[in-house]
Amino acid sequence: MKTLMLTAVWLIPLIVCVLTEECRDRSKKCKELAGAGDCTKYPAYMVHVCKKSCDVCEKIANCEDTDPQCETWAKEGQCAENWDWMRRNCKKSCNQCRKNPCKDYNKECKKWAKEGECENNPDWMSRNCMKSCNKCGGKGRGDCEDKHRDCAGWAQIGECEKNPTYMLENCKKSCNQCGGSGSGTCKDNHRDCAGWAEIGECEKNPTYMLENCKKSCNQCGGSGSGNCKDSNEGCEAWAKAGHCEKNPSYMLENCKKSCNRC
Repeated sequence: MKTLMLTAVWLIPLIVCVLTEECRDRSKKCKELAGAGDCTKYPAYMVHVCKKSCDVCEKIANCEDTDPQCETWAKEGQCAENWDWMRRNCKKSCNQCRKNPCKDYNKECKKWAKEGECENNPDWMSRNCMKSCNKCGGKGRGDCEDKHRDCAGWAQIGECEKNPTYMLENCKKSCNQCGGSGSGTCKDNHRDCAGWAEIGECEKNPTYMLENCKKSCNQCGGSGSGNCKDSNEGCEAWAKAGHCEKNPSYMLENCKKSCNRC
């Protein structure tokens, strides 16, 4: 059943169960991204940031299941195991028709939370066991919170790194942007930082990595001695123009000092 569901996933149009906010694109690049097929490649990001270009503005009167087997699959736990497909095609059975009141939607939530499922299965748990997983807000630090109920799920599939412009602004909590005073503690904010650094993400995605994986990206420098220097007199000007992020392959190797790689 899983194979058939995954095969059919892109045959079903992306829809929005309840649309209360203005239907518009939030980025100037939406039309271009939609034309490149990103609405289907990166739906978690696109259907929320590029609603107009991805044509997901139609208001659906009734939030329904598209398959008679939905209720059975939901009882078998498919809402959690095959969330991406189930949330679009079995909305009713997977509790996706609500306006998001913060409560638990399953009597087992408290038990699952104690067993660590909020961390092990955040995408499903943060939607269906909001209360037990402490997703109801009220105890956040200042304005550091998630502005969308899907943030935890998006973060889990790597959207903090793929779409930092939107995610680091709207999903601060899930993207580990809630740091404390930031006074001199040079550390990694994500458990996968070392692995990402190992495969070159410090250079490929410097905007996110140099901020959130400081330790693994060698941003904790000491005296700045040794061979940490600029090898071109134009480095400082290029760095000010943003080339440490635009052209990291060259800049982080040849303009270490100006790009704060010491």
